[in-house]
Amino acid sequence: MVYRGDGLSSKAGYRTFRVRLASFLILAAAGVWLTACSGGEARVRVTAPFATPASSGTTASPQTAGRSSSAGDQSGNGSSPAAAASNTVKPFVLTAKDQGQGGVTIKATWVVAGSPEAKSAGLDRYLAFSVVMDTHSVDLGQYNLLKLSVLRDEKGNEIPPTAWESLSEDSHHRSGVMKFPKGAGEVARSLDLVIRDVGGARERVLRWELGG
Repeated sequence: MVYRGDGLSSKAGYRTFRVRLASFLILAAAGVWLTACSGGEARVRVTAPFATPASSGTTASPQTAGRSSSAGDQSGNGSSPAAAASNTVKPFVLTAKDQGQGGVTIKATWVVAGSPEAKSAGLDRYLAFSVVMDTHSVDLGQYNLLKLSVLRDEKGNEIPPTAWESLSEDSHHRSGVMKFPKGAGEVARSLDLVIRDVGGARERVLRWELGG
């Protein structure tokens, strides 16, 4: 008998070799099977159970969805310049005029953004009116409009003006900007600029109907 270094010199050694060979083949086959399964799973498209389609047709992740919801809450509940502007009272017609009692005519125009007087009126702090007085027979310089004027709502509440910014002090043609506290009349449905005791008239009423 020839000696073999691989242990096959006996039947026992040969059986051992067969067992090892069979084990090797089984392990190799298992490895091939696992590799094939792994590759197959990699090609399967997995959809997360919490993914929800966004309006654009893409899939939103939980983080994206959370940020979108938070942004929506802030825009709905937060305050912005646009929202504040929408709460400001708005007249349907900007200019109102009296009936010219006693030979004096008074015209007032609600100052809004874009008006010639808007910059000097300080609309971030005041509700303002551009007031023009005309006459051919009365000295208009004698009237202190800060003391003679009020802003009155439909319930009779009256607010005195804060300031008068003169633009012209001609005795027959007087003009300026009359300022009231910002926010005056915000809940009113109409506002009257009432000017008393000018040209013999007890009250001159210039009215604006308001919208939201």
